[in-house]
Amino acid sequence: MNGETKFKKILDKIENKSLVLPDFQRDYVWIKEEDKVKEFIASVLAQLPLGSIITFTNKANSFANKEIGFNNSIEFDNDDEKVSFLLDGQQRVTTLDLVFSDRIFKEIKLGHKQSKDLIQRERIKRRYFLKLPTFLEGDETDDFFNLESLEFPCEPENFNFCSNDIIDLIISVPFNDKNDEWYSPQENYLGNIKEKIVTEASKKAWIPLYLLTDHPKIIQDILKMIVNSNPQINYIINTHNIEKIKEYINNHSAYNGIDLNQNENDIYDQFKDKRDDLAYNWCKDMCSYLSYCIDALKLTEIDITNDNISRAINMYEALNRGGVKLSTYDLVVARAANYKQDDRGRKFDANNKKLLSEYISDDLKKELLPRNVQEWNSKTNLGTIKKSEIVPIIIKQFLNLLCFVAFENRDGGIIADKKAKEELSTIYCKARKQLDMTPEQIVENSNLVLKSLIDACMILQFKCGIYKITEIEYNLILFPLGYMMYLYNAKIINNSIDDMIKYVTGFYLYCIFTGEYKSDQSVKVMEHVKLVHNWLVCGKEPDFLKQENVEKLITDRVLNIAEYNDFETLIYNNKNYPKKGVRNSILQFVLSQNPRDIVPTKNNQYQRLYSYKILSDNINVHIHHIYPLASSKTINEKTSELRNANNCLNSPLNLAIITREANNKVGPMSPIDYHNETKGIYSEEYYFNSDITNKDINNILCPDDNKDKKEFINILKNRYNNIKNVVIRTIKDCFKLA
Repeated sequence: MNGETKFKKILDKIENKSLVLPDFQRDYVWIKEEDKVKEFIASVLAQLPLGSIITFTNKANSFANKEIGFNNSIEFDNDDEKVSFLLDGQQRVTTLDLVFSDRIFKEIKLGHKQSKDLIQRERIKRRYFLKLPTFLEGDETDDFFNLESLEFPCEPENFNFCSNDIIDLIISVPFNDKNDEWYSPQENYLGNIKEKIVTEASKKAWIPLYLLTDHPKIIQDILKMIVNSNPQINYIINTHNIEKIKEYINNHSAYNGIDLNQNENDIYDQFKDKRDDLAYNWCKDMCSYLSYCIDALKLTEIDITNDNISRAINMYEALNRGGVKLSTYDLVVARAANYKQDDRGRKFDANNKKLLSEYISDDLKKELLPRNVQEWNSKTNLGTIKKSEIVPIIIKQFLNLLCFVAFENRDGGIIADKKAKEELSTIYCKARKQLDMTPEQIVENSNLVLKSLIDACMILQFKCGIYKITEIEYNLILFPLGYMMYLYNAKIINNSIDDMIKYVTGFYLYCIFTGEYKSDQSVKVMEHVKLVHNWLVCGKEPDFLKQENVEKLITDRVLNIAEYNDFETLIYNNKNYPKKGVRNSILQFVLSQNPRDIVPTKNNQYQRLYSYKILSDNINVHIHHIYPLASSKTINEKTSELRNANNCLNSPLNLAIITREANNKVGPMSPIDYHNETKGIYSEEYYFNSDITNKDINNILCPDDNKDKKEFINILKNRYNNIKNVVIRTIKDCFKLA
C-alpha cells in the first residue's frame, strides 16, 4: 500500500499491535531535542506536510520487535500473522503518538505496562500544551487566536500561517511518578479527574494536546472555562459598568450593531448576549480547528513487500540523507533478536562490538605481536569501530561471509562435506539473501565468522601495512581472506597458523598488485571464494600457484597491468590516472616494511613506523611528496600548485607515509638541505636509489625542462622497479615459489 495514511489510522494500528518497530536497538532521540519536537508540533498545528514513513509488511516472526513507545516486545499468538514493521518514521510516529494521544500513558494507567518499560524512561515523561493568553498582568502570550476579541481569525481548516508563528505558544512540562499534578498519569484512567483537568488547565489557559485524539469533549470544556475567565470582561459584566462596556464596544468591531444611545439596561443585555454568541462561536471554531489538525494529520506511507526489502533500504536512505541510516545489518540485528535459546540474539550487536574491541587470536598473537607488545584489538589498532558503531567495511564483509557460511554449511553442505562448489552466485553479496538467514543461522555462526574476519585483518595489518581498516580500497577482498581464516578456525583444514599467515598475505598482495579487483568486483569476489575453497578444502591448486604459470601470472603482472598500475599509468603518462586503491597499495606495502621516519626525533633517533601503532598511539601521519614539491626557495611554496596536478609529481611512486612532525620539519628546507637530510633514509627504507648525490639537486627536484624531467622520471622508474621486485619476491616467498 502506497499513499497517505491518517494519524488516527496509524494510532489504531499501533493499539491493535499491527504496526510495530523492528528491534534495531535505536532510541527515540527527538525527546532529547526539545526544539525539534516543538517545531514538529507547530508543523502539525500549521497543517503543514509531515513527510513519509516506510513500512515493511511481513510475518510477525520476521524480526524481533518493540512496541512503539516501549522497550517491550510483542508476543503474537500466531507467528505467521502479518504485521507492518516501521522501517522509517519512528521519530515522527512516536512524537505524534506521545504528543497528540494518551495511548502511551494510558497503557501505564490501566496497568498494562509499567513506567520502567518506557523508552527513554524519564525523558519521555512530558506533556505538551498549547498556551493561550490569560490577560493577567505579566502574561506576554500572543493572542494568536483572538481570544480577547473572540473573533476567530478564519475558517478552522484554512489557517494560513507558518509554524514559526505558533512555536512560542507550545510548552512542555515534565512529570514523575511521585507528583500529583493534574497532567500526571493516574491509577484510574481519567475517571474522576476530568473535572480537575478542566479546572487546572483553564486556570493556566493550557490546552492539553494529548487529549485531542480521544477526548475532544474535555478540550471543549477547557476552552469554555478559558473564555469565561477573562478578567476584563468579567469585571465589566459583574459590575454592570456601562461606561467600560461602551468603551469596549467602541474598540471591537464585532459589537458595532449595538446602539449606544439606548437605555443602559438594553446596552448591557445586548452586549452580554453578543458576548455569549461570540464566546460560543469562538469555542466551536477553536475546537473545529484543533479537531481538523488531528483529522487532517497524515503521513505518506510507502509499504514494501518482502521481495522488495532492498528497495526499502534504498528508500530509507534517500529520505534520510545526512541522518541516521538504515542498513541490512540493522535488519539482521533485529532478526537475530528472535533467537530463542538464550540471550545471544538480543545481545547480537553488543557481542559483535565486544569481539571487535577485545578479541585477539592466541595463535596470531604468538606469531605476529612483538615481544614487547602485549595488547592488540581491531577497534584500537585498526579502527573497526568508530563513534560506537562498527564501520561499514567490516559490516559488509561480515554479512557476506556469515551468509555464505550459514547457507553453504547448512544440512551438511559444501563446507561440511568438502565438495567443490562449481558455481557460486553473487547472491551472497545481496541484502535479499542475507535477510533470508534464520535467527539460528545468524547467532550460531556469527562469533566464529567475525573472529575469522578479525584474524584476516590482523594479518593484513602486520604483513601488508594496513594501518586503518577504512584504507582498504578493495574491501570485498576481506570476504575470501576471512573465509581462509574461517576454514582454519573451524578446523575444516589442518594447515598451521604460519601457513595461514603466508596464504592470507600472499593472496592479498597477489590480488591487489595484479589488478584482480580493478573491475567487476562482486563477480570477482565469488570467484575468489570458490578458488579458496577448491584450493584449501579440495586440494585444487590455483593457476597462479602452478610453477609453469608463475612468470606469466605473477612476475609479469605485478604492477604491470596496462592503464591500471603499470609504470606509464603511475606517472600520469597515459589517459588513465592511478586510482586511490593503487596508490594506497603501494604506500601500505612500503609501510609494511616498517621504514624509519625521514627525520630524527629530539634524541636524534629515527623512529620506525609500525602500522599497528599508528592508531593505537595516536600517531598523526601524512602522505608526503618525496620529490619534488619544492621550489628554488622552499619545498612548501610549490605544494599548492602541484598537489592536484595530473603529472608525474603526484605519482604514487613519489609518495610516502611519514609522520606529521617530519612533514612539517622538511617543509621549509631548501631542496639541497631536504635531499641531504633524507637521502640515506629514502635509499634504504623507501626503495630509492642514492645515485643522485652528485647531480644538480635543484634541477632534479624542480624540473624546468625535458632533460630535468627525464632525469626525475628515471628516479621514479628506479623506485618502481625496486618496489615491484620486492612485492614479487614476497608473494613467491609466501607460497614457496621459486
